[in-house]
Amino acid sequence: MVRIGLIGSESMHAKAFARACNVVDQNGIYQVPGARVTAIYGVDDDRAHTLAVQAEGRIPVCVNSMQDLSKHCDAFMVLQRRGWEHIRYASEIIKSGAPVFLDKPVCSSYGEIERLKELAARGRSLICGGSAMKYCRQVRQLKKMAGENRNGQIRGGTICHSADLEIGRASCRERV
Repeated sequence: MVRIGLIGSESMHAKAFARACNVVDQNGIYQVPGARVTAIYGVDDDRAHTLAVQAEGRIPVCVNSMQDLSKHCDAFMVLQRRGWEHIRYASEIIKSGAPVFLDKPVCSSYGEIERLKELAARGRSLICGGSAMKYCRQVRQLKKMAGENRNGQIRGGTICHSADLEIGRASCRERV
């Protein structure tokens, strides 16, 4: 069983990943049978919301430091909404050799991506990143409807979300 630690609780992804690993469906089956979210570190959030995510995601432990998080976990998910916060935690995890998932945006600048690349080349961690959209209830419902051809053939879709324009502008300037 892989024990996963969540870093960041502000994003709704923290709750979604915890529920996917820790809460059984109506048939008593886990969506991710080989993993459990065992601890959360709400570095980007107020304590009350982190504790609410902990309760709803059935996460056994809420910690106040990376050192404490590491005592409860084998792998990590860096989930802050702002990509510029990711490199700090990813660096520490990669140096430890543990696997890490970086939620989108993985980083916020070309320089941070270069730093991540350097750390990955020297380290032995499995590093991955991406989107949690496949766990979104509405996306799962749409996929089911498409499979049943309820609304005719669906060829694609569009998903909109908020973005941090200040970080985006800084990132663009850095690349020039």
